[in-house]
Amino acid sequence: MIRKGIWWVLGAALVLLLPGRWALDALLLEEDTGLYRDNGQWSFILLGAFVAVGLALLLLCRLDKKAPVLWSPRSLPVSGVLAILAGAMVLYSSVLSVVQLSRGELDTSSASLAGEQPLLTALTSVLGLLAALSIMVWGGSLLNRGTLFQDHPIAGLFPPVWGCLELAAMFVNSAAEASVQENFYSVLPFGLCVLFLFGQSSYFSSVGGPVSRRRMYQYGAPFVLLGLGGSLPPLVCLAMGIPAAETDSLPFLGMLLLFSLYALSVLWSLRREESRSRLHPVSVRLSSTADLDRVVMEWRQKQITRKDTPTGESPAGKSE
Repeated sequence: MIRKGIWWVLGAALVLLLPGRWALDALLLEEDTGLYRDNGQWSFILLGAFVAVGLALLLLCRLDKKAPVLWSPRSLPVSGVLAILAGAMVLYSSVLSVVQLSRGELDTSSASLAGEQPLLTALTSVLGLLAALSIMVWGGSLLNRGTLFQDHPIAGLFPPVWGCLELAAMFVNSAAEASVQENFYSVLPFGLCVLFLFGQSSYFSSVGGPVSRRRMYQYGAPFVLLGLGGSLPPLVCLAMGIPAAETDSLPFLGMLLLFSLYALSVLWSLRREESRSRLHPVSVRLSSTADLDRVVMEWRQKQITRKDTPTGESPAGKSE
C-alpha cells in the first residue's frame, strides 16, 4: 500500500511542481539581471514545496517494509537506451572539460563539470570517461539480459565514484554562485543521483541484497522529482528563447535529465517485477544461475521420486 502511495505522490508532484517552476522562470525571471521580479518570494516557496515532497518520498520509501524482490536478469530496453544516452552525455561533458582545461578556457563560474581546482577537474574528467563507458556498456547489457554488474561488479563502481568527485567539484563551484536556487537545483539532485547509483550498483550486482533495492527507491524517487524539476523546466525555457539558464550549463542539464528519466524507468520496471512476483514468486525471486540450478535439481528429484513410487504407496512406505 505504501509503495502505491509513493507513485501517487510522485506523479502528483511532477504534474504540479514542474509547470510551476516553468511558469516562475518564464514570467518572473528578468533577462538582464537573472533575478526574479518578486525578490525570490515565489521561488523560495517552490523550493520549500520540492523539499517537502522529496522528504515525504524518502520517508515513505524508508517506512515501506515490503519484502524486496531480488534481481532477476532480464531485458529492460527503455532503461538501456536511456542509460546509453546518459553515458554519452557524461562522455561529452568529460571530453569537453578536458579540452577546456588543456586550452585554459575553463569557466570557473559554471556549475557543470569544471572547478577552480585543475587537479580535481582533471581527475573528475578522467573518471568521467571510465564512468561513461561503464554506463553505456551497462545500457547495452540492459538491452540483452542485464548481467554486466553480476559478471563484473567492479564496473558498477565507476559511476558512483565519479559522481562523488563531480559532487566535490560542484561544491567548490557553488561558493562562486550568486543564486541559491541554482545551487539547490543542481547540487541536491546530483547528490541524490550519486546515492541512487550506489544503490543500483549494489542491487544489480547481487552484492547488497534486498536492502539495496529499498535504497534505490529511497533515493531514486526524490531524485526523479528534483532531477526533473532542476533540468526539464530550464531546458524548455531555453527551447522557447527564455534565458532561464546559462548555455554553459546545458551539458549538465541534459545529463541530469537523462539520469532522472533513467532512474524513473528503472524504478517503474522494478514495480512491474514486484507485481509479477505475486503471481510467480519462484521464478522472479531467482537471483543467480546457482538458484536456478538448485530449483531444477529439486524438481527433477521430485519427478524421480514420483516415478519410483508405485501407485497408492507413499515414498515412506516403499523405503520401509
